[in-house]
Parts: sequence; structure tokens; C-alpha cells
Amino acid sequence: MSQKVITSLNSTRKSEVLRTTCFFQESASIMKPCESRNTTAPTQGTGATAPPPRDNAPSPPSPRTAEPKKDAAPPRDVSQGSNANINNKNKNNPNVAPPLALPVHVPPQEMPKTANQSTGQPLRDRNTNTAYAYPAHDLQHPQLKTDVPFNAQFMVLHALQTLLEGALYTFAKTVCPSIMARMGWHSPNAANLRAWAMVLTDLEYRRPNGEPLIPLELSAVYVVEILSAVEDIGRTVAQRTRVSISQMEKFARAAGALLEMIGMHSSSFADQVASIQRAIEATSKDLGDGWKKRNAQLRERMVQAKEEWTRLERKHSKLVDEIVDRHDLIRACAGEYLERAVLALSAGQSEDAREKSSVGSVASPLVDSDGSSGNSKTDDSETDDSETYSNDELVNGN
Repeated sequence: MSQKVITSLNSTRKSEVLRTTCFFQESASIMKPCESRNTTAPTQGTGATAPPPRDNAPSPPSPRTAEPKKDAAPPRDVSQGSNANINNKNKNNPNVAPPLALPVHVPPQEMPKTANQSTGQPLRDRNTNTAYAYPAHDLQHPQLKTDVPFNAQFMVLHALQTLLEGALYTFAKTVCPSIMARMGWHSPNAANLRAWAMVLTDLEYRRPNGEPLIPLELSAVYVVEILSAVEDIGRTVAQRTRVSISQMEKFARAAGALLEMIGMHSSSFADQVASIQRAIEATSKDLGDGWKKRNAQLRERMVQAKEEWTRLERKHSKLVDEIVDRHDLIRACAGEYLERAVLALSAGQSEDAREKSSVGSVASPLVDSDGSSGNSKTDDSETDDSETYSNDELVNGN
């Protein structure tokens, strides 16, 4: 029996391999140019025949009768290393199953800092549906515009969840006890708010008078909105998600609307939910007033800082002008002093040159070699026109 099964499996695998090979060859023949496929077929309408095939052009094999080539060396797959040889050897063997593709290692891409590391989706604000712009490690508990401490938020929402679960358990136990028996819920903590929302929308469970648990006169959009907000309460508490004070107000209003929807608006649960709602609204008002006050203070400080900046800028420009004027004055004085020094130096040099020239002209020999005076003339009448100076008078500068 086992031999027959193996034989049938081998024949089935062989037929699949042949069918796959014929499919690829047929696809390759379709992708060839038109002249290689219509080498002998006449042209319709004109009676002309196509040019004869070239000598070296191989004829395309028939797609139904072609057999895989045994002797052709398959191309080597370098990407899979030594396993490529084994895969190529067993590719045309019908008794061997086709090999599985080896997993390719892809280096992990760097996750954007504003994305959730588990899902890869950008984290967004639940109110505005806008992605946060700060790093992912700061997004675990983002600081929202109007926010309360996380411990206070968790305590309030957990109390709201507990009150809703207790109210729904009391309602189902009073109005439709079959829910408890069918679901096996024997305590208020047995089911979460999502399960209660599914039960309330199930038309199979009805009141003793035959009406559904949620009145039909209510709008479907309104009911879905309230139940979605109630589910978000349980999800926020379970996942420890940080929400704003406006979202907490929405949760409190949804809880009160749900109790009114099921007819428990006069119970003790409704009173406690209403007190929580009033506390949240008062906190939201205080936070809003504080935020407005802080904004007003910041705007006032910004105006003061702008005025101070303007004053300092004017002072700076005034000091710069004074420095420029003083620099110009210093440059002018320095130029004047330099000009005076140059004039004085040139005057001193001219006086020294004049003195040297006068000393050189006077210090020439006054007596000739023959003993006669150098300034004496042969004519006695010319001796009165010249003056002679002694060496003592020249030395004294007279």
C-alpha cells in the first residue's frame, strides 16, 4: 500500500514539473518578436508570404511537446551559497520535491522616533488625531495641554469603570437573569465593559416585556457613540493610557448617558457617577482658568521682554555709534599728529642739511700754498669788498 502511495505521489509530482516547464516555455515563446514566430505564415489580405527564416535562426519548440533539457548546465545561484548546487541538481528530478527558499536576512530598519515600536504606526492624539512630534520614549505618558497627574486620572477612571460594571451587573441580574446563566457571570468583575456593550446590543437578550435592553427609539449613532466611549474607559484603564481632562469629561458624560439609557438614572450608581462628573468638570474649569491665566502671564512677560529687548537694542546701537565716532576722531587726530610729526621731521632734516652745507663751505682752506690769503686779490681795491673770518669766529658760529 505504501509503495502505491509513493508511486502515485511521484507521478503527480512529475506531471506538475512538466506542466510548469511547459508553462514557462510557452511564456517565453509569447515574449519573442513577431518575426521569429511568423516566419512561414502568409500575410492575410495581401497574399504575400513572410521572408524565409534565417539559416542560424533556431525554430521555436512546441510548447506542448517540449521536454526539459537534461544536458544544459543550470546557472549557478550565488546568493544561496553551497545550497544552490543541491537545488540545481534536484531541479529536474521529478522524485525530489522543489527546495524551499532560504530566508533572506533583512537588516531591521530604524523605527521612526514618533512610532509605536510594537506596531510601527505613528502615535497620535486621541482628540485631534495628529501625530506627536516628540521622541517615542517620551510618548509613554505624553504631557498634554490640559492634563491631570496620572495617578489621579487612573483612580478616577478606575472608579468610573467599577461603578459601570456594578450598575450593568445589577441591571442584567434584575432585568434579564438569563445573561448571567448563559455567560457564567456571577460577580460584577466577571465581565469588562466591552463584553457588556456587546450584550446590550444583542437583540437576543430582552426585557421581561419583550423589548430590547436598549430602547429602539434612541438613535443608532448616539448609541454607538456612547458604547464606544464606554469601551474606551475600560481600554484606557487596562492599557494605562494617558488622556486629557477633556477626554475624561467625555468618559463621565458617556457613563451617565449609559445609565440613563438602561433606566438606572435614579440609582446610587448614577449619583456616584454624577458626582465624579461634577468633580471632573470642576477640575477641567480650574485647569482651563489656570491655563488662561498662565497664557496671560506669559503674554505679559513676552511684551515686557520685547520692550526690554528694544531698549537694549537702542542702547547697543547708541554705544556702537559712539564707538564709531570715537574711532573716527582717533583716526583724525592720529592723522593730524602724524602729519605734524612728518613736517617737523622734514623741517629738522632740512635745517641739518643747511647747517652741514654752510659748515662745509666755510671750512674750506683760507690760505694758499704760497702763504697768501685765498680771498686776497691782486688788486688792493677789491680787498674791502670781502670779509675774512678767523677760525675762532667760525667755531663759535658768529
